[in-house]
Amino acid sequence: MNKKITFKSLFAFVICCFALNSLNAQVLIYEDFESGDESTSVGTLNDWTTSIPEFTFTQTDACVGSQSISAPLNGGNNTFVTSPTQNVQGGNDLDISFQYKVVDASNGNLISGNVVNIELEYSLDGGTTWVNYDTIDQNDLPTSDCSTNSFTIPSSNLTSTDTFTWRFTATNLSGDLLVFVDNFAAIEQVGCIQPVKITVDESSISLTKQILLG
Repeated sequence: MNKKITFKSLFAFVICCFALNSLNAQVLIYEDFESGDESTSVGTLNDWTTSIPEFTFTQTDACVGSQSISAPLNGGNNTFVTSPTQNVQGGNDLDISFQYKVVDASNGNLISGNVVNIELEYSLDGGTTWVNYDTIDQNDLPTSDCSTNSFTIPSSNLTSTDTFTWRFTATNLSGDLLVFVDNFAAIEQVGCIQPVKITVDESSISLTKQILLG
């Protein structure tokens, strides 16, 4: 949500966050995929990567806002998208969430049945090894608009020497499909979370994200 704050409170907030992050890093990835050009690869955006067939920006039936990213799947092929890699502070849970849907490529309708397998993974060592934390199959396909998948990596699994990267791998099992991903967030729950986007006008400052102060 947007939250209006004064310049004085913003200054105190920024000092808090800079002090915190001068001591340790923090995983803070939020991507709504609104800034890319339609039909271009998500690989052009802020250290995101994708395989072929590529995830590209689309303005057709976005989950949230005006754009999502999507990739075509057919003939048993597969593709993946990975997030940027960030350093872990440690000592706090790390929450991961995103929205997704799978549609029939011919008409854009949500699809059901055993048509796709999606592996959700994270890496804590720069992509050398991957931990599978969930699998999306026919039992998890959205039946109305997009669904949200959420997961928490407990603080006990994280140390200050770790890095965090997220990967979404989709494999076609049947039919011609489009797989959509939107509104991704991976946030380490530290006491002072930095704003993701700041909008300034003459009278106020808007932070596009809920501010959590410990």
